[in-house]
Amino acid sequence: MDNQAQDTKEQQLVFFSYIDKETGKVLAQDQASGQSGQPIEYQPNERLATLEKQGYTLAYNGFPQGARYSENDQMNQVFAILLKHKQKLVMADEIQGNSQLPDSSKSYTLTISFVDEQGNELHPAVTQQSVWRCPVIIDEVTGAVISRKNDEWKPTQEQYEPVSVPVVKGYLADKSVLPSQPVVQQNINSMVVYQPLGKIVPIMVNGQSVPNVASVQYRNDPDNASKVAVQSLPQVTGYTNNLRSLMPLDPLKDTKVLYEATTASKSVVSTSTSSQKPVNDKGSQEVYHYTVHFLNQDGEKVAEDNVQSSIWQSDGSRDIKNYQDVKAPLIKGYYTIDHRLKGPVAVPFELNHTVIYHRLGKIIPIDENGQEIAGASQPIYQNDPTDPTVPLANQSVPKLVGYSAKVTTITPDDAGLNTKVIYQKD
Repeated sequence: MDNQAQDTKEQQLVFFSYIDKETGKVLAQDQASGQSGQPIEYQPNERLATLEKQGYTLAYNGFPQGARYSENDQMNQVFAILLKHKQKLVMADEIQGNSQLPDSSKSYTLTISFVDEQGNELHPAVTQQSVWRCPVIIDEVTGAVISRKNDEWKPTQEQYEPVSVPVVKGYLADKSVLPSQPVVQQNINSMVVYQPLGKIVPIMVNGQSVPNVASVQYRNDPDNASKVAVQSLPQVTGYTNNLRSLMPLDPLKDTKVLYEATTASKSVVSTSTSSQKPVNDKGSQEVYHYTVHFLNQDGEKVAEDNVQSSIWQSDGSRDIKNYQDVKAPLIKGYYTIDHRLKGPVAVPFELNHTVIYHRLGKIIPIDENGQEIAGASQPIYQNDPTDPTVPLANQSVPKLVGYSAKVTTITPDDAGLNTKVIYQKD
């Protein structure tokens, strides 16, 4: 009996306390039991994983490996496992509503004003905003903000959006688009300055304005605030000119357009007009020019200017009565409505006329469903070698591998419009 009593070992209890190191609060407690001297079989991993989700991380594990149940039955064993608060770097908008949140978001603006040369607003300003955020360090247990990373401000966007400059009737902008620009931690103010457009000024052969006829301001290009459109010329009763349209060489300067009287009492050259200089009061000759410019619809030169001159003596006589007619040159890929400009009467001031060239259309291969054939060439119409106002008649359509066109040649109905040609699969 005594030997049996000696072999019996006491049952012991052991406690595992999970304690918040920063507050001393007991977060959880587990227990286990076993015979004195036996290894304690307990794994804290599951409990630690639960506390990890609550924002804690292990600071000190007071439960050593190989621990055994105590031989002392007068005192329970307690193992302390200490945990600390995790910290996390977050952006301000991730913790909205936190009353402890410091000023961790700032806004800056890009303001674009549209004004005339005197600073008067011509169009409402356009404003864009950039938001900058500063990361903060928070306590994952309490959610409290610990500190702010003042050297790590980041914008929510890298660039401001490009801005198309609005068209303002009667004005020309100094640019058509403001390109995108990097955001910065300050407000940006930018201005687009507009200037008044020039005018078409109908004048008579004596250099004076046609009586009772107002100058006509240039029309804006509806798609580009920094350009003007091709201008139609005003009709003036009792007068005629040999132009159908013009493209101003300088949209900010007036263009004088010569109108000749159609009545029997035609205007004559004045030798006493103070606003012009038809003769030289010093007795020497004066040379004036008639210049024809050849431009496309974008105002780009497509051929060299045709320049003629007239020589004027001090008595008002001149070496020629009329300038010669000017034939519009053939420009590949373009057509014009002006085949030949009738030579105007020679006048004692500079004359500038413009011949406008438009892009020729194309041949567009399409399938039987009306869809453009992928990868197929779309050739521009060929010019008529004898007439710059029309494309070549009966021009061949392109050949496509695996397709056959329903027609072999076309004659465009409109020089500026595309022509669709149907192709069938072979």
